[in-house]
Amino acid sequence: GAFESRELVQAMRGRLEVESREGLGSRFVVRLPLARKDGVANHFAALDPQTGGDRPMPAPTHRKVA
Repeated sequence: GAFESRELVQAMRGRLEVESREGLGSRFVVRLPLARKDGVANHFAALDPQTGGDRPMPAPTHRKVA
């Protein structure tokens, strides 16, 4: 799973970040460039609208991505 995920993300010119803590689990973050209408890549981070967009959104739990 992790190898395939890394290969897929790299093929899309993105980055896969992994943070693991013993007893707490692991967190995987996928960062992909977002194309603007003019075709120029713009790196996108999901910001939490409840905090005025100044902090990343909390990671959902138990989300299945296919």
